Amino acid sequence: MSLIRRSEPLDKRPILSFIPARWREIGWMLATALIVLVVAWRALGSGSLPFDVPVGGSIEASQSRYLIEAAREDGAHGRITRAGLPFSAHHGDLPGAGGVTLALVRLFGVTGATLGSVLNLSLLAGFVLCALLAVTIYRRLGLTANQAALAGLAFALLPLHFQHAGLLPNTLYFAAALSGWLSLEVVARNADARAGTHAWRGPVVIAALLCGWSGSTYAFFSCLVIAAAALGSAAAIGAWRPVQRGALIIAIIGAGALISFAPAWWSSSSYVIDTEVIAQSAEHRSGDGLELAQLLRPTALNRNTTTASAATGVDTSVSPVHRTAPLGLVGAAGLLVLLLVPLLGLWRKRAAPTVRDAVAPTWAVFLFATVGGFGAAFAPWLGLHAGALALAAPFIAFFAILAAITVLGALLDRIRGTHARTVKASLIGLVAVACIADQAGLATGAWAPANAAHAARYAQDRTFFAGIESTLAPGSMILQWPQATFPADSGPPLAAGADPFAPYLHTQTLRWSFGAARGRYEERWQRLMDAFPASAQVEAAAALGFSGLLVDRLAYPDHGGAIQAQLGAAGIQPALQSEDGMQVYYTLPNSKAQRYRALAIAPLDGWSVVESANGEVWIWSTGDASLVLHNANTIERPCYLELSIESYRVARTVSMWEGGRQLAEQRLDAGVPTRLSAYLDAAAGPRTIDLRTDEAPNIPEADSRALAFRIVMTKIPVCR
Repeated sequence: MSLIRRSEPLDKRPILSFIPARWREIGWMLATALIVLVVAWRALGSGSLPFDVPVGGSIEASQSRYLIEAAREDGAHGRITRAGLPFSAHHGDLPGAGGVTLALVRLFGVTGATLGSVLNLSLLAGFVLCALLAVTIYRRLGLTANQAALAGLAFALLPLHFQHAGLLPNTLYFAAALSGWLSLEVVARNADARAGTHAWRGPVVIAALLCGWSGSTYAFFSCLVIAAAALGSAAAIGAWRPVQRGALIIAIIGAGALISFAPAWWSSSSYVIDTEVIAQSAEHRSGDGLELAQLLRPTALNRNTTTASAATGVDTSVSPVHRTAPLGLVGAAGLLVLLLVPLLGLWRKRAAPTVRDAVAPTWAVFLFATVGGFGAAFAPWLGLHAGALALAAPFIAFFAILAAITVLGALLDRIRGTHARTVKASLIGLVAVACIADQAGLATGAWAPANAAHAARYAQDRTFFAGIESTLAPGSMILQWPQATFPADSGPPLAAGADPFAPYLHTQTLRWSFGAARGRYEERWQRLMDAFPASAQVEAAAALGFSGLLVDRLAYPDHGGAIQAQLGAAGIQPALQSEDGMQVYYTLPNSKAQRYRALAIAPLDGWSVVESANGEVWIWSTGDASLVLHNANTIERPCYLELSIESYRVARTVSMWEGGRQLAEQRLDAGVPTRLSAYLDAAAGPRTIDLRTDEAPNIPEADSRALAFRIVMTKIPVCR
């Protein structure tokens, strides 16, 4: 089934009629793509950035690049193989990118270009891809060639494309156009005989697979619009045929998503769902989603004189991940049309078929994704990440732009006279200019306000980390201070300027400690480490095989003054520092002297939070509990595991088990620390040590936790 209606000319007397119709269609598409490319380049200020510096200097942009680079290195999203931990690797718990994102990155990566150049090429390719697909699909849905070009321009230059420029997977929202075509052309237009005869040919299957391959969020919203269109059409005609078509397309989208994320699911099959990563507070969820007022406003960050008054009051300090992206002037007008159609029954009967068919999917996405809408209740159950509801904007925009241009076309058709074609073309041109001015903000440079600072910081980091890499052997581990939460938005916000992702992005062979997903045992080990003084951490890090220590002074309230003083008192002096002095690297003492690494011990299941006082650190169990013992050496190592355990309130017996074998057992008196120890031979890799108790936990009067026994530590536990 052809996506281009070659049988429909531009007009009764088309401009450049001596050119064959097919070439005129292709000319409109290429002209639109070229305009979009030039506007995007100028709007993002790419000309003021070295091309090997990726667009976007936010922490969210760094996290996106981190996940893409990890996926490119390992071939399976979510798995961080260069993790600088006493564990071989750990799971990122974020898909990181859809299949299309990785395909683009790998395609441009074949050239041998740097990561920054590859990401910028992929970003610009995304603008072109969205433009070409949108023009083709709008043309297929009945718009004339110049109208489709205008609609494609508005769609490809959506403010979300600029707002999320550093988040490459978010900018590849072409799935909104593909799912819009599938919902309107294949599902809703059930009266079209061609839909029944040719609906399941190659283009439909390919479009559905691409929707699934575009990422989990866009795949979900693609399914939502198709389901809404199918149900709306079935209700209108009183038959189930549209639902059957929609269900088949949704199944194909699901297959595309499965293909896209199969490597990540396979590599993480040994993990359970990380509830601490996906969980969000009710307050956080209540503010996640689209806001109607901002959808209808002119572009929020466009500060030129024509839109400043309408944009006043928009909170631009909110992260782009959570901020509602406006639809632009064309999209806002179309959204008003689609929201009003159900309320104006008489006018609805006179509406164009595509506009009527677009109402159901538009309302479905709008009701699901608005702040406090259905999405706020169901997003956690569906696994949608923070900020996912804001990515519904392109799906609303696709239908809204279609409605707006359809109404504009109906109004232009009323123009008669000798110069009608010239007047129509001029009006469409004026709308296109207004669209670019509103959405791209070329006059203000609103989408690239800090390129100079970003480029300078990027160049400084590249030089500094290359210097560290040149002094260390491949595979060396470096401990990063302070510990930071991953994902970046799952814990306390990072200090301004701090970027724990930068070391990973600027090196190719070193392993860095940041990146353990919140809630995993790797991250619990980091929390345990962080409870001890600097000298104890340095001693344990050296025993576990770390070669160096990186201190990010920007992340400390005192710019690292206290921590540097502690290191100086321990006789550890800086080996390298960045040009501005905010990044400092230390070589750990005796890190090269040991032949084998000590074995790391981390809390696994059944433990409460890490607590400390009076030089002691402890963790309470909530009943039976378990530890992870990890041998990062390549051979089996003997290990003497010794724990100081204290029972709460009552006497109890605690036994230590590995697999089905009991290693040790000890009777504990209440409140008396007692040694529980065992010798074992630890094979390379992780193993689980279970601690079992014969008594139920007790709940203190002033504490809601159930407590059984605790492990008391005066130094970081390692197994030697």
